[in-house]
Amino acid sequence: MSRYLVINLIIVAGPLLFSFWRPVLYYRRWPALLFAVATAGTVYLAWDNWVTAEGHWGFNPEYLLGIKFLALPIEEYMFFIFVPFSCIFIYEVLRAKGRERTVRFPQGRALALSGLFFAGSAVFYGQGYTRLVLASCGLFFLAAAFLGRRQLASSHYWLYILISYLPFLIFNHLLTAPPIVTYNPEAIWGVRIISIPLEDFFYSFSMLSFYLMAYLAVRKRD
Repeated sequence: MSRYLVINLIIVAGPLLFSFWRPVLYYRRWPALLFAVATAGTVYLAWDNWVTAEGHWGFNPEYLLGIKFLALPIEEYMFFIFVPFSCIFIYEVLRAKGRERTVRFPQGRALALSGLFFAGSAVFYGQGYTRLVLASCGLFFLAAAFLGRRQLASSHYWLYILISYLPFLIFNHLLTAPPIVTYNPEAIWGVRIISIPLEDFFYSFSMLSFYLMAYLAVRKRD
């Protein structure tokens, strides 16, 4: 069994085990989660395939099963299903067990952040991964300014992002330390937290934010 596969299974094990826990009953939300994976997940997988083909990052075959589809190992496809599955479980626990508070986040602030991230993307245009990850954050704040204002104003959303960074630090370190995932030094800043490229923090933010936006679009109808 590949090390990357083991990491994926550990990521999903807890939330899968507690999917039938009565206070949350997460299994009832799987249709909304499937929609998020089919929409946001497809976009991020397409991005992942493209940047892998471009050489922005790669995967160490020593830690993989050796099964690939397009440019990506099968474990990477699992990652884009298991990570949102587990992180949105955190969001559902927050909804079930914590009181939601309103966070003041006016539309102008979202637009200003969007512009700031797009400007950063332009400044670092020559660094492929940096450019794309900053642009993805800019695109999220632009979309949220018009379609996700309730998401930005929810304390549950911000706690979901904050708490998700805790397992992110553990599991991304496990992926980047051996390394299982390798990065082209010309595509990134080169600044790392432990072993994790700084860009990965922005990548995680935009990915989990877009997944939740798609998830909530269907969940609200349940």
